[in-house]
Amino acid sequence: MSIPNSDSTAQNRQNVVIHALTQLRQERKLNSQFQPTTQHKRLGTYSLTAEQTTPELQQQLDEFYAWMTVADPRFSQQVLVKPQTARARLEEVYRLLGWLFHVRGIALETLNLTQLVPFAPIKTAHRLVTSFEAARQIDQKAELAAERTLVMLNEHLYWRKEERGASAASRCLIVDRFIAIAKFLYREETNCLKGQPYNDVPTIVALRQAYREVKEAVKQEPRAIDTSLKWLPWEEYLEMVRHLKQECQLHYSYGKQRTPKAIARSVRRYLICAFFAYMPPDRQQTYRALQMGKTLVKGMFGADGFFKPDEAGLWHIRLASEEYKTGKTYGEQWRQVPEILYPEMESWLSQWRAVFKPKHDFFFTQEDGEPFIDASSFSGVIKHAAARITGKQLTSHLIRHMLVTYAQEQGASEATMHSLAEAMLHSKDMQEKVYDQRSKLNRIAPAQQFILDAAMGRKPSAAKAEKLSVEELNHAFWELSPQDQARFIRSVKLSPNNKKD
Repeated sequence: MSIPNSDSTAQNRQNVVIHALTQLRQERKLNSQFQPTTQHKRLGTYSLTAEQTTPELQQQLDEFYAWMTVADPRFSQQVLVKPQTARARLEEVYRLLGWLFHVRGIALETLNLTQLVPFAPIKTAHRLVTSFEAARQIDQKAELAAERTLVMLNEHLYWRKEERGASAASRCLIVDRFIAIAKFLYREETNCLKGQPYNDVPTIVALRQAYREVKEAVKQEPRAIDTSLKWLPWEEYLEMVRHLKQECQLHYSYGKQRTPKAIARSVRRYLICAFFAYMPPDRQQTYRALQMGKTLVKGMFGADGFFKPDEAGLWHIRLASEEYKTGKTYGEQWRQVPEILYPEMESWLSQWRAVFKPKHDFFFTQEDGEPFIDASSFSGVIKHAAARITGKQLTSHLIRHMLVTYAQEQGASEATMHSLAEAMLHSKDMQEKVYDQRSKLNRIAPAQQFILDAAMGRKPSAAKAEKLSVEELNHAFWELSPQDQARFIRSVKLSPNNKKD
């Protein structure tokens, strides 16, 4: 009879304990530090892998990516998107191709985009025909391709909803990816001289209609995410940011010196969250892509209205139109960074950023020295900080909603709300966009002051309503809808000042 080795016995006990703890975590759903915000369960991946992608398919996907990101003078209808948007579309395309392979059983060697969106030449085919009958057949084939595309789309949407629990919003994105593929495949088949691009391509006309239908379903579907698990009142978010600032200490509360990496993490965490707290919060892409000397610059605006770089000046964020989501609408943007952030910004640049040995000139860096390349890694800093301090799974985009809600609850003036909308690069009325000739910095000044008042614990003051001239009032009246005009007339008639003695 063999005597068990004491080391192996200890190892066996350890394995039993680990197994028991793993089971307990699974039973109590403790595998994640975050409480689930949806009822959806994480399912296995079905996306096509790089190893499963043939050289021919990879070439087609490379051309698709180039079509989305690189201007081609041959195509006036081309609408370029940012690389991250193109990558997101490609990720969905890989899932669609994986579905063709894993679910529909299509062989890898035959996979290509036309199996998702069947192709039938239109303009290029019409140029070669000499008879009415041949032209009619071309149109019929194009319509048949559209019908086959809808069958493929609807089959996939049904599978994604029933088998993967895809929400209406997710299905909307899928239709959008189908449209992107169709525009690429039919890029030489639309005649822009005869009307709006792609209005003469039956497949894209059909997909656009499908998109509108799914978009309508989004309005009817209840939210898949429990926002209460993420939402913070604005005052609590500001308190969280102040707490993060206190964490940027050189020593622990019991006196021990903190490591440089721990301090660097704290300063970076505070700055990321503080940019959203002390300025009208922009989309995370703006802060994630801050680049010294390019989008984050020091200097002053001169009397001539031009920016002059100056190391003794103030920090500004400069965004070219191609560097943010709504740049085509609002053009170049400038934001002055409030001075409350300067001490930590300067210490980050002069000392703590270097701890991570960055290999780039972006303001923020990951711990491995690489830049933040996607939203999840950058927003994860906020999410983990909020979960630790408040128990909420806060996202960067939700911060924008939190501020607008706070402003409305505080009764912010119309001028402040308008300034806030412009500062956050929301859409605004064309009249205001055309006739307001003040500089962008002046127009968003009320929003900046509102943010700082809230951050410093001062009650935001509501600006007095501007008095309108008779001409301005008349112009504003005719800008109202007929229903609002009728409401206005009734309110004037019921006004105490309008009652007869």
